[in-house]
Amino acid sequence: ALALAVFYAGFALVTLDLQRRRRRRVPDVTLLFWRAGMLSLLVASLAWTASVLVDDPPASLALFLGVAVIAGVVMSVISGMLYKILPFLAWFHLQARTGMGRHVPNMRQYLGEGLQRRQFWLHLASVILLAGAALWPAALAQLAALVLGASAVQLLWNLISVMQTYRRQFLLLSGAAAAP
Repeated sequence: ALALAVFYAGFALVTLDLQRRRRRRVPDVTLLFWRAGMLSLLVASLAWTASVLVDDPPASLALFLGVAVIAGVVMSVISGMLYKILPFLAWFHLQARTGMGRHVPNMRQYLGEGLQRRQFWLHLASVILLAGAALWPAALAQLAALVLGASAVQLLWNLISVMQTYRRQFLLLSGAAAAP
């Protein structure tokens, strides 16, 4: 268990270092999600190590570990990937359906950076509140649930916005293709 915790911590540190040394200096929201995920992986590794080293760990430590892994690592990384994958798929599909030579919006035009950042900050707040709720449930559980719900609604809104942009552009380009 300790070897796995060290491995995961090492993976997180190497990933953070590679992100720090990347050539592209313009930060984007995906990078923020990945960094939050890797920092959560470090925290989860420490919590896992603590749970192994302590004779009788409190149940709240296991819950904290679950929050760090599921909300902190998994949800962060998946959200960050969705913000890259869905605009790419919309762009690629629009490019394929309208034919080469037609101007289609670039991937950054499918979803504004501001909407993505709003969801990132809501997500980050939900992770922090959920981690706190693992330790102090009576004080933070309801607020954590509300913020997590708001983050999920914002993510859904953002993904729907990508699809609406795709649909609008497809209709625009299809109408232009049908015109004589």
